[in-house]
Amino acid sequence: MAPPNTVEVLELSRVAPPPGSVSEASLPLTFFDVFWIVLPPVQRLFFYEFSPTNTTTSHFFDSLLPHLKHSLSLALQLFYPLAGNLILSPQTGEHEVRYVEGDSISFTVAESTADFHHLVGNQQKNAEELHPLVCQLPPPSLLALQVTLFPKNGFCIGIALHHVVADGRSLAHFMKSWASIYRTGDVSSITTVPSFDRSLVKDVKGLKKILLTQIADIKMEETLEDVDVANQVHPVRATFVVGRAQIERLRHRVLASLPELPHCTPFVLTCAHVWVCLVKARGDIGDKTVHFIFANCIGLGFAEAKGCDLAREDGLVAGSDSIGRAIHGLADGPLTGAEG
Repeated sequence: MAPPNTVEVLELSRVAPPPGSVSEASLPLTFFDVFWIVLPPVQRLFFYEFSPTNTTTSHFFDSLLPHLKHSLSLALQLFYPLAGNLILSPQTGEHEVRYVEGDSISFTVAESTADFHHLVGNQQKNAEELHPLVCQLPPPSLLALQVTLFPKNGFCIGIALHHVVADGRSLAHFMKSWASIYRTGDVSSITTVPSFDRSLVKDVKGLKKILLTQIADIKMEETLEDVDVANQVHPVRATFVVGRAQIERLRHRVLASLPELPHCTPFVLTCAHVWVCLVKARGDIGDKTVHFIFANCIGLGFAEAKGCDLAREDGLVAGSDSIGRAIHGLADGPLTGAEG
């Protein structure tokens, strides 16, 4: 049974860039962005442990929380599209990210009685324990934050983000910038500012039009209705730490059988190990072809292998070979064949 997890919402507010600090702007979507229009928000959790650990609740609300809000406002000055909305352009009829003076993000403050160290630990835990730490993202908003206090232990920043406005690297850039401004109190401490120049993305293959046509046929509501919630198992989460010593053991096993393998990197080895474990855990795959999909910064990489090859004792070799070759094929261009 999961430990008790009671989250009480204490405050609902909004945070905007400083008044007059950002001009109104409209950002058209590129072909990198449009695929995400119909998909649900990305959710992320960032946990911060108090140091010293005896930080009081009153100190958090009187000092730390106001500073979090102020530094967030300054960060949004640089990352203003996050405070904007996803709308249909009255000029083009296409989706765009629009920011106008006064736009802001939802900022929820809550308090939890859950065990902070249990939630941040590597051990298995029910996924439902983490759900109360993220707030909803109602359209047309693009970002919503929830700060949840765990008295005397730490706090969590829960993020709901529309993927159409930012990818993982962009979110990391925003979080690091916010943290830097929090430490220094000065937006000038950010030496690497984001660029929103859409003209830098050249769509020579007409991918945006192709993708818009394809996503028009996606019925997300019908897809969700097909899920039989009553028969679903309760998902769990766990963290598996793979250190240098484990990576080297995996590398030795693979190169002993396949010394010419390209890209025998920690990424390839770890992904292959996970792939093999998934195939073995599911069982009864036989000679069916199975796939492994991974992000390659601006697209997706696809690896495939026979399930029976991955389930063998040397399945790590087959998995590493397939993923390594898929990465090697990206040398021809990560968007090669994307129009198909």
